[in-house]
Amino acid sequence: MFEIELKAHVADREAVIKKLNSFAAFSGKFERHDKYWRKPEPNNPSQLISARIRTEISNDKETMYLTYKKKKIVTGKNGNSSEKNQEYESVINDSAAIDALLPDLGFTLTDKKDKYVSRWECTTKFGKATLELCNIPPLGDFLEIEILSSSDDKKHTEKIQNELYTLLEKSGIDKNQIENRFYSQMLRERNICSTE
Repeated sequence: MFEIELKAHVADREAVIKKLNSFAAFSGKFERHDKYWRKPEPNNPSQLISARIRTEISNDKETMYLTYKKKKIVTGKNGNSSEKNQEYESVINDSAAIDALLPDLGFTLTDKKDKYVSRWECTTKFGKATLELCNIPPLGDFLEIEILSSSDDKKHTEKIQNELYTLLEKSGIDKNQIENRFYSQMLRERNICSTE
């Protein structure tokens, strides 16, 4: 599956919540605590191979995931851009074994990130869309909108991108608030991406 998604800065959290409640169904709150491990790709050292260990907490239930994601930014003919990610994810019982294995495989712990999420869902002609209002300390609030696609077709991706932009507008956020940098890049730019 491919994740087609965008994220945008949120200036007025309460106004966005009101808009989301007008067209989408609230589906809960949770928090995510992520550790990112990276190493240079052997055939292209300027590219990084990335693995993420996520602890997700919802209703006092804790679930851990190991994720390998291939991320890229794609831009359609009309100039709309979004992330297009191919993700492989598995539930794990304990991260200690993986935390021990990854350094032996050449990975370095590069980033940590905390995310506090309120989620809404709605139906689109492309299937379910998830809309997550996220607080990323200390970066602030963002709205992430995602639709999953089984197709890697460029035209299909552009149609989904247009739908993401429509949902962004329905949420009361102007497209000039879209953020194409990854959170880890923003955290590094603020020199606060500590792994300690």
